[in-house]
Amino acid sequence: MSIFEEIKRDSLVGVKQAIEAGEPIGQLRTESGDSVLRVAIKSGASLEMFELLVEAGADIFEVDEEGVGLIDDAIKKGRLDIVRFLVESGIDPNTTRRKSGFTPLMAAMAYGDEPITRYLVRECGVDTDVKDTFEKTAADYAKMTGYKHLLRILDE
Repeated sequence: MSIFEEIKRDSLVGVKQAIEAGEPIGQLRTESGDSVLRVAIKSGASLEMFELLVEAGADIFEVDEEGVGLIDDAIKKGRLDIVRFLVESGIDPNTTRRKSGFTPLMAAMAYGDEPITRYLVRECGVDTDVKDTFEKTAADYAKMTGYKHLLRILDE
């Protein structure tokens, strides 16, 4: 069974065996180009699995060709645990490498994720007034996507 299947099954034992067998964790990609960390996020693997992959050499700073980082994927999947881990491990939630300038806070508000929005604003102190290349702020995305209730978090 491939390491990607083991990740999808959230099999820590299977992934540990692959690591011990010398799999180059930081270099592995699926046919579609996803890294082990992207597969872990997309498949809903546990935080423990994510941490194991990072300890084995997977790069938390990876971005795709559009500049989408792992924090963006974690926000899309509503994974506050992984967002918190990434921030605590050195990902700056105030910055983005997306060509559009779309920030993690914009993503959290666009997806309507109240816990992640609250974490980014209250605990990380992200800049709520940043604009992307379309001159939109996080508040604009909340309004456009119908998650206006998140606006109160910006005012707290």
